[in-house]
Amino acid sequence: MFVDGWELNGQLFPNEQDHPKEMNDRFFEMCGTKKHKQILKSSQNAALIQYRVPRRGNGFSFYVSFIDNPTPCNILLADITEVYTLRNYGKQVNCSLTMLYPAQVKILALGVGLGHEQKRTLTERETGTIHKCDKRGLPDFVQVGGGEGLSQLSMVDSICGTNSEPENAVETIMCGVTTVRLVSSGQFHNAVTVAVTAPNVEATPSLVCEQ
Repeated sequence: MFVDGWELNGQLFPNEQDHPKEMNDRFFEMCGTKKHKQILKSSQNAALIQYRVPRRGNGFSFYVSFIDNPTPCNILLADITEVYTLRNYGKQVNCSLTMLYPAQVKILALGVGLGHEQKRTLTERETGTIHKCDKRGLPDFVQVGGGEGLSQLSMVDSICGTNSEPENAVETIMCGVTTVRLVSSGQFHNAVTVAVTAPNVEATPSLVCEQ
């Protein structure tokens, strides 16, 4: 079976709300002895092949090619020390940066929602970092949090605004999964840049998940 995304303990990345395809369209199953020349393409940087070969001597083969994606959205991380930028490219879409391990997340630049207009200009208004944006009823925001699976994540904070030099606050997520999620209404041209590093043992955790 080919899976468009990543599966972990029965949970999928990206989740049903953040993926443009219907759930049934994200799976393609095959069996038998005929040669299949089906071309299967994932819609983000994660794809999975699940298989069961119960008899010795049976098997299958496949060829993988990597296609450049000029507008990446949902990203599953394999490396823990990197800097990433999530963008919505002016679209009504949710994008997630997900790590399958505990991590520290630092916001390096923020341009989401208020003060960051759809038509980009050279004089964007700096609002600073606004916290608890989802609870304020603002449509565009960045969520930082984690959990022990790919769904039902606990969020530490939701932020928005325009801030080219955010405060030096670092969120330490001590969970099996760490996620930065950009929620966009399509009213703004959003972007958030984050640095992801391994947790500092001396840091006070922002979130601890029960195993």
